[in-house]
Amino acid sequence: MEDRRVVQIALEEDLICLRGLSPKRLRFGVEYGLERGTCHNSFLYTSSGNCAAVLVHPPGDAFAEPFLEQLKDLVPFTSPLSVVLSDVNPNRVALLQRLAKSWPQLKLMASNAGAKLLKELWNQQRPGTEAPTPPPALAPLEVVKHEQLLVLPNGHELQLLALPTPRWPGGLAAFHGASGLLMSGRFFGAHLCTESYAETNPTSSSEDRRYYYDCLMAPMANQVELVVNRL
Repeated sequence: MEDRRVVQIALEEDLICLRGLSPKRLRFGVEYGLERGTCHNSFLYTSSGNCAAVLVHPPGDAFAEPFLEQLKDLVPFTSPLSVVLSDVNPNRVALLQRLAKSWPQLKLMASNAGAKLLKELWNQQRPGTEAPTPPPALAPLEVVKHEQLLVLPNGHELQLLALPTPRWPGGLAAFHGASGLLMSGRFFGAHLCTESYAETNPTSSSEDRRYYYDCLMAPMANQVELVVNRL
């Protein structure tokens, strides 16, 4: 765990990328086969007023300690926090439960399939854990059925799009039209540990991205094409 960390990358005045970095593969899935570590991008739209800060794509529990350490300095525990979920799984639910304990004004946003899975997983005990302690109550949950606009603290709009696939039925992407930033979650990914947000050149990570696509996307290429055509 000591080799995992989270760095802050300022993208705009009120937008921070919280990038989780691990030089080692997080698990033994085939998509980690190049063994170049991995990173996870979360995006935080900060707020200085009474509006809720917006966190897009929180990581799973693998980055919980360094992530929460950074987040508490950016969003006070007494402030409202809205969280947009790109994907729902047991690892991510564990992180969300920790958020719910620390931020009483937490609100969650998920696709219809993601919300259903979240409700099913919230009170389940994770395999291999000790005797269960009751989780906090599930935070208020807003369901994005197809597309929805979310007003950010700065007045801009974030377009939320449900992008279900067989592998990730609860997929949800976020598009910030003012900057052209697409926060696609699992799509267009690669497992590579780097602090650099911008690529050195258009092909610097092409091998990693191709490998990621072949492992995770190629088996459902038709569905991926349908999703890409919506973006």
